[in-house]
Amino acid sequence: MPASQVVVLGDACVDMLVRLPDRTSGPPDLTNSAPQLHGGGSAANVAVALVRIGVAATLAGGVGDDGYGRWVHEI
Repeated sequence: MPASQVVVLGDACVDMLVRLPDRTSGPPDLTNSAPQLHGGGSAANVAVALVRIGVAATLAGGVGDDGYGRWVHEI
């Protein structure tokens, strides 16, 4: 059976993750709370999931011309 080929149209963006400390044990120490950047966006996530299960997929979309958009374009 030939491999499926899918073109996913949509967004690719940045998900920013910041881990915050437990605030129930006193004043929070934010020294280890640096933001982490991860690729995201609904269309990009679908394209990645398809590839991971063996479906040939291409993402067609646009990104902004700012620091985050350039970061997404590089990953």
